Amino acid sequence: MENYEETKETNLSSFETELASIIQEVEENKKKLEFLKNENDQLRLKNTTLEENEVRYVNTLKQKETELQQLEKQPPMGLSEKDLVEVMLDAKRVANDIVKKAQDEVLLVERQKKEALAALKQEGQLIREDIEKYRIKVNQDLNQWIESLERVMDSPE
Repeated sequence: MENYEETKETNLSSFETELASIIQEVEENKKKLEFLKNENDQLRLKNTTLEENEVRYVNTLKQKETELQQLEKQPPMGLSEKDLVEVMLDAKRVANDIVKKAQDEVLLVERQKKEALAALKQEGQLIREDIEKYRIKVNQDLNQWIESLERVMDSPE
């Protein structure tokens, strides 16, 4: 009977230790998931800001082109046609550079967002797999523990 009690306590202690370890790992995984969610939210906010900046750049470009068209309609103010054409071409190059930089930034943020989302999905999948493995392990341990208890209860001692 004393041997039965020791086995029971050992099995229970082992099970409690294993369960505490599983619970701790699940809590750590929850913290990781929360961190990744926060990081994803920050990337979304940054992406929104960049999209707003791109809209402003495009609107500014349109406004500058409109102003340029109005200037073209006005008679020259001391600038030769050649100088005016050079200024207009320079303005157009600058505007195109601004649009290109904004588009590059948006593409970069989109890529970063996709990478972060992929990492988040992968981490989530790993967490789900870990939880499933631990659930199976706990069930196996529980079944073994129950079988051990049944064997001990069925033994003639």
